[in-house]
Amino acid sequence: VMAPTWSEVRENALTPFFAGEISIEAAVAATEKPVKNFMGKHSRNEDLRLFMKIGEETTRPANYEEIPLHIVAPAFIISELKT
Repeated sequence: VMAPTWSEVRENALTPFFAGEISIEAAVAATEKPVKNFMGKHSRNEDLRLFMKIGEETTRPANYEEIPLHIVAPAFIISELKT
């Protein structure tokens, strides 16, 4: 299920980083986008809303990539534990 996500991470973050083509900061940024997208798509909306409330996030994101990692990661974990 996660193979396409990790392929994107390898292609856009890991390979360029280990080749010395991008910085660690750029590699982290390139990793964050597909991982947040995957976690957001596989999180229950009620769990995302819960952590948005706990994190006092007042802006409604337009897509999963706009949700901060400190919100989407725990929502994903809780969603996985519930299913």
